Amino acid sequence: MAGARDYYQYKERCIFCDIVRQEIQQGDRVVLENREFISIAPFASFSPFEAWILPKRHTSFFEECQVHEIQSLAAIFQETLRRLEKALNFPPYNFTLHTTPFNEKSLEYYHWHSRSFPS
Repeated sequence: MAGARDYYQYKERCIFCDIVRQEIQQGDRVVLENREFISIAPFASFSPFEAWILPKRHTSFFEECQVHEIQSLAAIFQETLRRLEKALNFPPYNFTLHTTPFNEKSLEYYHWHSRSFPS
């Protein structure tokens, strides 16, 4: 969160919104996308075969997702993991959800997202 805040203070915009825009424009690392979300292989991944799922709409809190967004998230998450399972023969994997802490107000600089990667 500190890195996202620093980026926002420097650029006056959300780093995750910039990542979504850039990945859609370039298309090189896009695993798949739908109307609400994008799944990408990040430029500097922490582990091989890591995937990020980000909402296209800026929102700080996962729990503020609308019903139609949850349905789109489920679809893109399922297909991302299906591709991972096919490529790596059903590996164990981790899934993490990064959202703004409950005690924070909506943040202009932070954009919730998820990461999945084989363990």
